[in-house]
Amino acid sequence: PGHITMRRTGPLTSVMLLAVARSPPYAQLPVSFNVRPNFMPSKNEKLGGLGRAVQRGDSAAIVAHVVGRAERDSDNHLSLKSRRLTGEDFSGRRLDSFSSIASTFRRCDFRGMRIADASWGAGRRKSTYEACSFDGSHFSSISPGNARFVGCTFHNVNVAEFCAHDVELIDCAFSGMLKKGFLNGSRDRTKIRLFGRRRNVIRGNDFASCEFRDFTFRTGVDLSQQVLPIGDKYVFLSDPTLAIRVARPIVAEWGNSEMQRLASVVLEMWEHDIRDGQKQLFSCIPDSGEFSDVYKELRHIVERTSA
Repeated sequence: PGHITMRRTGPLTSVMLLAVARSPPYAQLPVSFNVRPNFMPSKNEKLGGLGRAVQRGDSAAIVAHVVGRAERDSDNHLSLKSRRLTGEDFSGRRLDSFSSIASTFRRCDFRGMRIADASWGAGRRKSTYEACSFDGSHFSSISPGNARFVGCTFHNVNVAEFCAHDVELIDCAFSGMLKKGFLNGSRDRTKIRLFGRRRNVIRGNDFASCEFRDFTFRTGVDLSQQVLPIGDKYVFLSDPTLAIRVARPIVAEWGNSEMQRLASVVLEMWEHDIRDGQKQLFSCIPDSGEFSDVYKELRHIVERTSA
């Protein structure tokens, strides 16, 4: 009561949630962002999972719930722990879940896979993928985990969700579609003690041929070290502080209108990302809906400022 706490998912989803928070009767209440992902299981949920495993008589799942060290390989689930694999062929597999714990993959083939829930780096110790191919794969990674990708290709992929708090990407190439999610440049302070690093290394990646729907970069990703897609679907701010300073008085002149209110929400979200350490901003413009025209108008203002 008297406070609104929001969990951030995709950037456009966050903007729409903030718009609701800024509408009557909530407009006068303070708003904060809870960075704890809404997919993280609670203690009760974990115990419930253990109980269901016992009822099923699923010994592998029981071990996984109790000590977290299960290695399970079935037609629908693949879990690997402390493996060092070179040239392994996983291509074409259809999985309900994939997880890797403290493993290294070199020149492995993940092409054409279909994975409903992929955790590329489960556990505290990171998993590393070097010169691997994920071309043509479709997957969702609500919690991709503590994973490092170096020199990998993701051509013609379809990624439903990729909420990367702890992922490192170096010299990787992407094409296809990233529908929803984010890449974080720095880690949650509470995780530094657990994982031992403050920042995620994200550099030298080519996203030029990739289509983003509701995807962005946050908390200090240096966008000058990435190749980004360009076009009418995106807004790129090399100096977002200047862009917001110029845009605010223009938006204020729109009067007490819905367009003005929604534009203020977008500007507030951009300011939040700057405070979180993002020096350049990249935003996707919605294909339709009330925010589509707002983003287009703000992009027009920014382009005139840059000129």
